[in-house]
Amino acid sequence: MRMTRINCFVSLVTFLWMMILVRADTDVSCVVGESCILPCSFQKDPKVVIRWIKRTEEHPRVHSFSKNQDQLENQDQDFRGRTSLFKDQISRGNASLLLTGVKSEDWGQYQCYTRTTSGSERSIINVKVKDNSIPIGSIVGVVVGGLFVVAAVTLICSWIYICIHTFIYFPLRIYYLQKRLKRTHNTREPRTVRYVSKCIKFSAALNEPHYISYHVKGEYCCHEVTTNVLTCVSSSDFI
Repeated sequence: MRMTRINCFVSLVTFLWMMILVRADTDVSCVVGESCILPCSFQKDPKVVIRWIKRTEEHPRVHSFSKNQDQLENQDQDFRGRTSLFKDQISRGNASLLLTGVKSEDWGQYQCYTRTTSGSERSIINVKVKDNSIPIGSIVGVVVGGLFVVAAVTLICSWIYICIHTFIYFPLRIYYLQKRLKRTHNTREPRTVRYVSKCIKFSAALNEPHYISYHVKGEYCCHEVTTNVLTCVSSSDFI
């Protein structure tokens, strides 16, 4: 009697193991916005029932197939219009699911359940979703950063240009003119003061090309281009 019970128990366990076969997990990588195939197979049988669900607390139905047609009345709203089976390959034992328009929310575990006259099978598919698109925030950050760098470089170049002209170019130009031109320096001569004043007026206000005026090292100087003469007066004598 005891041996009979043991044999019945072993037969029951073997039967259940043959009826329900849970396969090892399969990892699948999907990309946002693209299509993705979740693989699943079963032993060939024309009378097959296929059910895809997502393994969450609600167990939403992803796709169902029975009686040789899709059964989508109870399909979850998030998967409407985005799932399909390979109908021409179901007779060959292919129950793979085609998921289109992949979303980041599709990440998770999916279960493929198939039932035939020879038994049932379950397989688990781990879906990982990648987003290859560039976030808007990153683009804005790159643009703002680029503009900041351009503005900083422009400001630095402007300061360098001003410093070179103020402290190097103009002093060297005055020094060169003082060395090369005939110099008259009559600081007490009223006529010279009036001449320099007239020169500054012509060069600054009237933009006269024959007169070029300078103010450097406490002196007002006038360069008359036609005669190539540089005349200077002290700032203290200039009115």
